[in-house]
Amino acid sequence: MPLLFRLDHSIPFFKDNSFWSQASIVMFVFTLYKSVGETIEFACQGMLGTVLAAIVGGMLFLPFPYGVESQGYDDPAVLFGTLMAILAIFTTLLLNLSTLAQIFMLSNFVWHWMKFMDPGVAHGYHSHFMGVQLHSFMWIGLESVKTSCCGCVLAILVTLLPCPILAIRKAKGVSKDMVSIFGDTWETALTMYCSHCANVHEQAKIRHDMQRIQSHIGTFQSHISNSWWEAVFVPKYRRVRFLMTYLDSMATQTVDVFTHVINSCLREDFGETHNQLMEGCREDVQRLIHSAQDLLSLSTELVWKAGVRSADDREGLSRGIKSVNENVATLTTRFNSRKEDMGLEYLDLEVFDRAVILERKHLNYAVRNSLSTLLCLAIGYFGYSKMIPQLNAEIASTTGVLLSKFIGSSMTANLNRLQGVCLGVVVGELMYALLGWCSAWAWICLSAFLITWVSMTLFAYYNSEVYSTMGCLMAAFGAQQMLRGCSSDVVDPAITYHKVINCVVAIGVMSIVDMSLNLGLPSKAALRSYTEAWTKLQEEIASLFSVEVQHFDFPKDQIIKTVSDAKSLAAEAALEPRFWKEPWRGVTFKVALKSIEEVRLAISCIESQCAPDSEKERWFMRLLSIPAMQETVKPVLEKMQNMDQFIRNLDKKDVTDDELLSLAKHDDTWQRMQTSIGVLVNQAPRADSVLEVASLEEDRAALASFVLSCIYSVMIAMQELQGAILVG
Repeated sequence: MPLLFRLDHSIPFFKDNSFWSQASIVMFVFTLYKSVGETIEFACQGMLGTVLAAIVGGMLFLPFPYGVESQGYDDPAVLFGTLMAILAIFTTLLLNLSTLAQIFMLSNFVWHWMKFMDPGVAHGYHSHFMGVQLHSFMWIGLESVKTSCCGCVLAILVTLLPCPILAIRKAKGVSKDMVSIFGDTWETALTMYCSHCANVHEQAKIRHDMQRIQSHIGTFQSHISNSWWEAVFVPKYRRVRFLMTYLDSMATQTVDVFTHVINSCLREDFGETHNQLMEGCREDVQRLIHSAQDLLSLSTELVWKAGVRSADDREGLSRGIKSVNENVATLTTRFNSRKEDMGLEYLDLEVFDRAVILERKHLNYAVRNSLSTLLCLAIGYFGYSKMIPQLNAEIASTTGVLLSKFIGSSMTANLNRLQGVCLGVVVGELMYALLGWCSAWAWICLSAFLITWVSMTLFAYYNSEVYSTMGCLMAAFGAQQMLRGCSSDVVDPAITYHKVINCVVAIGVMSIVDMSLNLGLPSKAALRSYTEAWTKLQEEIASLFSVEVQHFDFPKDQIIKTVSDAKSLAAEAALEPRFWKEPWRGVTFKVALKSIEEVRLAISCIESQCAPDSEKERWFMRLLSIPAMQETVKPVLEKMQNMDQFIRNLDKKDVTDDELLSLAKHDDTWQRMQTSIGVLVNQAPRADSVLEVASLEEDRAALASFVLSCIYSVMIAMQELQGAILVG
């Protein structure tokens, strides 16, 4: 379709009204993505930026209808234009707009601004729209809006034809796989745990399945988010998306608890008590797992039907719920009976969001990119000899296109951008010089190469983490050079040379500014993010186990994001030049990331069982009021505080190895915790008889054991981290 519009000129409507240009190609590549929902979202963001640029560009001409009319700098229009440029660029980057909206706002605005500052176009501007000729500069942004809109519409059509690529359908496939993996993992865990001895093969399979579930959860959440636009236009999908959101919430909570339960199962010693208890409960556990798996599968199918649609659906759902409840009751009775027979004891127990705008990283992003764009705008305005022509907006426009909120190594990111833009421009210009003739054979060959080029680069863009940015830029700039319309003139390589110079200057300015105003080396930023998450976890654990605090709302998403930032920065830290410093301890930092995730997971599990509605349960408050429970928690909090010194040594050795080793030798928190748990078991109030509960989920002994198991997990994670730091 781009070939039809640009090379063939067979549609007069697009030709006469300037609905298609090279800018449409850039909009097309940046907008097109993996599903209809994502493409519509990107199209809205891109058009928002384009329209804002048109509005601000029109505002330039309100007090000065013909812009700058003389070369002298005493013209008040020059001062007005300069102030407007500074204000528009900084405000755009400061506001909580999407990156794509900022890209198209800046990349279009700099062209409008350069026209305002150019005396040569003051009286010669005109635009066409639906056969009407517009002479007013107030319509200066109309061309960009028309061409961008055409690129967006084309991208949306590509995802709709011949068959819509819907994110909601992708979510359906992911949910089926996710439910299937849930069932397989439960089955494997059951077989392993009910055995008389540990099976290394089954343990490895469980760990592998848990990684697959985590991956599917992330993909499922992404598809749900991207299906918002699809749900807007199709009423049935609204109900489906609502139910999907609930399924996602259930799956996320289940994975957290499930992961901890599996880790606890992997620590089982398979002693005599375990074997006797499982001998009488194995068949009941199996029936419960199978009935729960059948109910989950049925519920997932009903999600895709947008709920219960028939009497058969309602009957099947009721039958599944009844079966699960019966199996839960049977298992609970059998489990309590086995415990009694064995003599086991019981325990009775927005855009203008100020938080975003004033955030340190966001302010740094706004200042860095504003300065880069303004410097490139100044370089393009003044020019230099014949290398950089005067009134050249392409340098600043390139800076706008290359905007990124990447928080890692600026040098690595900018080198990737340079490769993508230069390769795209040079390859596109070269192929246009070879095949851009006005003949059938040339048109066919160029079309074939264009399809191959775009397919390869977009494949890298959609599927590669390392070459994603490079693939996108190669597709956009390469296609832009090839789709210029056929010509019988020989291509002048000087044009390409100037484009490469513009690109190098833009990326050079961005690199210098980024290195001058960055927030520190990736290694320091990674350690800072990790320490921030660790400190937050300390505060949350203290609040969770405080008998004086009734309300508890764990900020899981905030901590996950901070840890994710630390993980991304750690990958960049491995590439930074260390010079005289010691090599980056990448392996040790991976262990640290694993440990902090296990601590976060344990807190999430306790919250889900002990404070499901942000208020601690009565039985949990009673448990916390027992002195031995507080003595159990104290070593955990002390251990977390002591770990601060170990964590600081992940990058820079603030404490010597001998001091850390001495600290580890004198650390008795593990022994104190185990002693306190033994005292807790003896001091806790006993039930006179087996409690009549409908489910083990209401059994106070089981819940208390679950909490203690989570505490064990926290201590084990810290022990592993301490050992890794001492060894590494």
